[in-house]
Amino acid sequence: MGPLPTKKRVVVLHYSPIAGTVDGEAPEIFPFLGTSRLAEVVDRHGTDLIIHGHAHHGKLDGRTTAGIPVHNVAITLLESRSPAVYRVFEI
Repeated sequence: MGPLPTKKRVVVLHYSPIAGTVDGEAPEIFPFLGTSRLAEVVDRHGTDLIIHGHAHHGKLDGRTTAGIPVHNVAITLLESRSPAVYRVFEI
């Protein structure tokens, strides 16, 4: 990931790299929804945006410890909004 010569980077994950976007889920399943080890790698190598799903009852947005934006795009979470939403990100 480090030597990629692109101007912009987007990391797409199934699991959450931070606890902030799984907040709202049952605490006993947190270990099955993601790990901060993912954020450690991304923070070390850099990216402009992280998108993940899987946390169906979590929060929409958060940041890694390095300040990289993290967005939860789990369809169940998006459909729970009234009206249902989709997300567009500008990087």
